[in-house]
Amino acid sequence: MDAISQPCHAPTLIVTGRQDSIVGYRDAWAILDNYPRGTFAVLDRAGHGLYTEQEKLCHALFDEWIDRAEEFAEAAE
Repeated sequence: MDAISQPCHAPTLIVTGRQDSIVGYRDAWAILDNYPRGTFAVLDRAGHGLYTEQEKLCHALFDEWIDRAEEFAEAAE
């Protein structure tokens, strides 16, 4: 596992494409323990250009992550 010195407790979103032949999706799972508030999504019918291949789904994931990030920032103030 690619551990970091301190876990990142901020909301995190890791999005990968199931059909990504350049980077793949399995290796990204190994870093999830570094992000206790992380969401890990593997999008079917998406490769390396997953944003353009699954735009609506990416927007939904991004919007939800932004909501969590804003809540996290407000709680830290």
